Parts: sequence; structure tokens; C-alpha cells
Amino acid sequence: MIGDKGDKKDKGDKEDKGDKGDKKDKGDKEDKEDKGDKKDKGDKEDKGRICIKNFVNMNRRGFLGQSFATLGFLGLSVIGCHTSGSGDTVASSASSDQASQKVKTMKLESSAFEANGLIPTKYTCDGDGISPPLSWDEPPSTTQSLALIVDDPDAPGGIFVHWVLYEIPATVRQLPEKIASVATLPNGGVQGKNDFGKLGYGGPCPPGGTHRYFFKVYALDKKLGLEPGATKAQVVTAMDGHILATAELIGRYQRRR
Repeated sequence: MIGDKGDKKDKGDKEDKGDKGDKKDKGDKEDKEDKGDKKDKGDKEDKGRICIKNFVNMNRRGFLGQSFATLGFLGLSVIGCHTSGSGDTVASSASSDQASQKVKTMKLESSAFEANGLIPTKYTCDGDGISPPLSWDEPPSTTQSLALIVDDPDAPGGIFVHWVLYEIPATVRQLPEKIASVATLPNGGVQGKNDFGKLGYGGPCPPGGTHRYFFKVYALDKKLGLEPGATKAQVVTAMDGHILATAELIGRYQRRR
């Protein structure tokens, strides 16, 4: 009997110690979890303060001028500072890329023919083959030079270039008819090489059917710096990223048989 009581007492002591140990282990785990939760919360609060601090610094540097815009942006910035699944803070971008400047449209016309009208014979290979008169309206105020390209997209072998003219002064508003086939014009314009292999203008001379001839003027924010005799491809490459405005006039021609 005495032995039984001793065994029971030992077993009770062990169970008590086990219970205490279990409670202690559970308490330790809860303490660690509480500390972990507090640490995560502290990290999130610190990152949130950093996000708002960055916003304030940006505002001090003058990124935002209006008070309403400031309040709206603050709201977006706070929302943007959110946590991803991995717990990392992701801040939304405070600025966006500036939209590229839209190319304006100018008006180009000729006193010799109407838009989409027939080009008179005198301006073609069946006549004198002289260049037609052209005029355009005011280009943007920042224009530094103008360029002119005339081509035929209906040619059998692909686009055929009839005229390339560049470095036209920004103050020029018209070209008279019969521009000479010289390297440099009296107004300072420089002539390139057409697909006839010559400088200056080459009149329409379609092998068959009615072709369209596109007269295109470009207002540029710089001078191209090209020598006389440049091709259309060279001019187009030099103009890339520098076109402020364009104007277009289409004429048509069919040869007489």
C-alpha cells in the first residue's frame, strides 16, 4: 500500500511538472509570437513613417505646388505604401513620365492645284517639269528650320522621291514656282537628291495610271546640319525626334498618251 501511494505521488509530481513545463513552453511561444507581432508592427510603422517622410521631403523640394494637390497626393502616397505577401513595403511612384509633345498640324497649299486635285502638266515630265508654288501657315514659335519632301507612294518599285529640301529658314512661308536645281537656294535652303539622281525637284512622270504625289512640310526644332545632296532617308533620320509640326498636300497626275 505504501508503495502504491509513493508511485501515485511520483506520478502526480511528474504530471504537475509536465503541466508546468507545458504551460511554460506555451507561455514562451506566446511571448515570442507577441514579440514577433510587435516587431512586425513596429517595422510596418517605421516603413510607413519613412514613406510619409519621403513625401514631405519631395513636397519641400517643390514637386507639388497646390495645397489640394498635396492633400490628394498624401492620400495616394499613404495608400501606395502597402505590404506585399512577403511583408515588404511597396511605395507607389510619386511622379509619372512627362507625356511626349504632340506634333501639331499646319496647312500647306498651292495656287497651282487644289488638295487631291490634278497637278497641271507644266509641273510634270510632260511639260516644263518646274516645281509648283507652295505656301504654308505659321509654324510653332520654337521652329528653327523647315524641310520639304515630295514623293510618290504609288510607284511600281515602291515610294519614289521627287524632291528633298531642308534647312529652309523658319521665317519662310512660301516657295515660288520654278525653284532652280542648285545645291543652296538664295533663302538658305539646301537641296537633297531625288530618285532621278539629281538635285532639286523632279516632276511627276508615272509609267501608268493615276499616281498621288505627297508634298510634306516639317517644322523642326533644330537645323539638320546636312550637306547638299542628302537623301530622303538621311533627312528623315536627322529629323527623328525633332518634328514640331507637319503639313501635307496631295496632288494627282496621269500622263497623256
